[in-house]
Amino acid sequence: MITLSARAATLVATALVLPQVARANELDRSAWVQLGAYRPAIDSHLRVDSSSGQGTTIDFERDLGLDDSKTVGSLLIGARWAERWRFEFEYFELTRGARQHLIDRDIVIDEITYPAQVEITSEFDTKVYRAGVGYAFLREPDAEAGVIGGLHVTTFRAAFEGLGSFNGSLLAVQKDRRDETVPLPTVGAFGTWLVSPQWLLSGRADLFYLKFDHYRGRLFNLQGNVMYRVSPNVSLGAGYRLTDYRLDADDTGWRGRLELTYKGPQLMLEAGF
Repeated sequence: MITLSARAATLVATALVLPQVARANELDRSAWVQLGAYRPAIDSHLRVDSSSGQGTTIDFERDLGLDDSKTVGSLLIGARWAERWRFEFEYFELTRGARQHLIDRDIVIDEITYPAQVEITSEFDTKVYRAGVGYAFLREPDAEAGVIGGLHVTTFRAAFEGLGSFNGSLLAVQKDRRDETVPLPTVGAFGTWLVSPQWLLSGRADLFYLKFDHYRGRLFNLQGNVMYRVSPNVSLGAGYRLTDYRLDADDTGWRGRLELTYKGPQLMLEAGF
């Protein structure tokens, strides 16, 4: 009887301790890799001005027929050190194009005017790199919260081809291409809550505003995720993400405005060690 009681006590103690150990292990991973599938609704606008005047604000989805939703892959790599410090790097790219789309209004890009009822072939590609270092000022076995600072780099390529007039010339095939890389520093906050040994909730918000020299920009990034641990080192998750971005430039290389909004669900597969 004494032996059975001892065994029962051991089982109870194990049942109480193991969830806490699992929780600690979940938040104490020293490194993790996450693959994602993100399907955002896309709203993108670009205006390219010339030295003599303002260009047309182009709605890529409405004016040029680019996809307003697309599934893209993403990669996130993270590492933790000294218990409260973390580093994250993320990358994803979005490539879209439309061939011979009939436009229903005049479009002015720099010195080129594409008149209504001509066909334009266009592409608009973006690549996003995000790196940050965070510090958890709240650190508990089942929760953490902190601040994070880093760099959000967006590269974009916009290309147009169709019948147009250059600076008032006769109609001819005109081509225009813009390549820009825009690095923006960000500051934000993150939080994680281990609801149970298997379920985890996480959220993050990043903000940025800059007015410097010939540039003025802002960035807002918000995301929330739910993760389910299927094994000690592997988790599956789903979430929602919103990114809103605007940049105004008045430089010799580019004058105009870029506006991007991505918002939609995402699925994740994460491996942690």
